[in-house]
Amino acid sequence: MTSQQRNSVEPTIESTKSSTSSIGNPSAYHASDAIVSPPVPGEPQIRYYGLALVFLAPALGGFLYGYDIGATSFVLSMMKNDRDYDHWWHHFSKVQQGLFVSCLALGALIGSHIVLVFLAQSIGRRKEIRIAATLYIVGAMLNVMSGTILSTTTVNQFGFGWGLASLLTGRLLYGAGVGFIMHSAPAYMAEMSPSQVRGAMVSAKETVIVFGIIIGMLLGDFQSDYPGNWHELYGYSIFFAIPMLLLTFKIPRSKRWLLMKGYHEEAKESMEFVYTGNVNEEFDKMAETMNSLCCRNTPDNTSSPDSESVCGASVRNDGCEEDNESEENDKPQGLCSWQYRHFMVIGVGLLMSQQFSGQPCVLAYSRVLFEAAGWGVLSL
Repeated sequence: MTSQQRNSVEPTIESTKSSTSSIGNPSAYHASDAIVSPPVPGEPQIRYYGLALVFLAPALGGFLYGYDIGATSFVLSMMKNDRDYDHWWHHFSKVQQGLFVSCLALGALIGSHIVLVFLAQSIGRRKEIRIAATLYIVGAMLNVMSGTILSTTTVNQFGFGWGLASLLTGRLLYGAGVGFIMHSAPAYMAEMSPSQVRGAMVSAKETVIVFGIIIGMLLGDFQSDYPGNWHELYGYSIFFAIPMLLLTFKIPRSKRWLLMKGYHEEAKESMEFVYTGNVNEEFDKMAETMNSLCCRNTPDNTSSPDSESVCGASVRNDGCEEDNESEENDKPQGLCSWQYRHFMVIGVGLLMSQQFSGQPCVLAYSRVLFEAAGWGVLSL
């Protein structure tokens, strides 16, 4: 055996000894394995700071909705128990009370209609939250004005004047903000949050609404000894709406909405706001899903000019042509098709049952109802 052959055999013997000795020494085995095998990139981890901001902005919108329900129940009682004859609300008729309470629901109906019909696909979820915060602030300011600088304005023979007009307008605008936030909050949370916590975040918004009702009632109870200061309860909501508005300049636009519009780079940056690590694989999965949805915009699974308003041109690719060769049974069906009918009946049925039960109105009149039953009557 030549010297060159001996040199080639010796490294092999040494490596065999090294691997044999590592069998009885697990730490040595793992150390050498870590050197030889390259690290496998893991899934991106949740960035909880970004996730908290993503949750906080829309959650404040839900909190303000609940706060208004709790505060209004005390405002109505305080206005009825005010003994200052100079205030326009001294003779607060039943019709005016009904208008006062129902204007919030009417504004929410108008706001949600505007969002769903005209703005849902065009302005994005973040801008909807921003508009909702602005409507909250303006509506609350008008409510405060009706109880301060317009408190002694004259009324006509029907009891209407500038003070009541300011109050009803403020309630309508505040309700429009509720309509905006009830669409944008769950949509933004669902589109931005990771799949592991998506359900928990959307459900937590409902908890925040109930928490807002509790805070509104607690503050109303503290203010109830001073009936003429009912407007302060609406003024407190401004202190929550301003941080909500400011947070909309901190959080990114929804990554799914951005991808629908074809803004791939910004969509990836939006995903990195709630993730740490490499998000390429997760982003590709989402892009593939959105591309599949965009290919379904037309009956023949091909892109059309009309689909540009829903999906950006860069989202769609040749996959649409491949999907065109699929079987007829694989074509997507509408929400009213038989496979979704049961879910739609359950969802819409629960929603309508809740509204027709009168539960929101009971909450708004809760203080008045308790006083009528002899509980918690103001001692004047």
